[in-house]
Amino acid sequence: MYKKRMCIWSILLALVITITILPTAALADYTGEITTFDDLESALNEDGAISVKLVTDITLTDGVDGTGFVTVPTGKTVTLDLNGYRIISTTTSPLDDVIVVEDGATLTIRDTSEEQSGAIVQENVSTFMFKRNILNIGPSASVIFESGTLETAAPVTVASGGSFTMTGGTI
Repeated sequence: MYKKRMCIWSILLALVITITILPTAALADYTGEITTFDDLESALNEDGAISVKLVTDITLTDGVDGTGFVTVPTGKTVTLDLNGYRIISTTTSPLDDVIVVEDGATLTIRDTSEEQSGAIVQENVSTFMFKRNILNIGPSASVIFESGTLETAAPVTVASGGSFTMTGGTI
């Protein structure tokens, strides 16, 4: 009887430990260095908090398949370190903003390089009657711009309930 009770307690304890460890492992933070648009896109779909650092310039081109802009998915928390490099949008599509921050997501943009030369650059701002945004911030989403440069003549658009906080850097 004693051995049976100990066996049951051991199994229950193992289950409790497994249950408490699983969410931590599933929501582990992701940190990575970015060399291509595909790297950035993959990193933004990782689980947990995401911290990425550019190690080269990235150019966004026309993308009817959705590769012409960067999307921070719903509910994600992302830190983007420009690290002295640039994200350059050369797209001419009237529908491609440079960075779209979806509902409930948080994006922190910073440049940790000594030169502070990192930038998000939007070329070809107007197409016909459309004006693309350098940042399109969704409802309940937020962008914290700590350092770096936004080079654009286009607006930062913030949906109702969203926020844009600039604590440094230049536009």
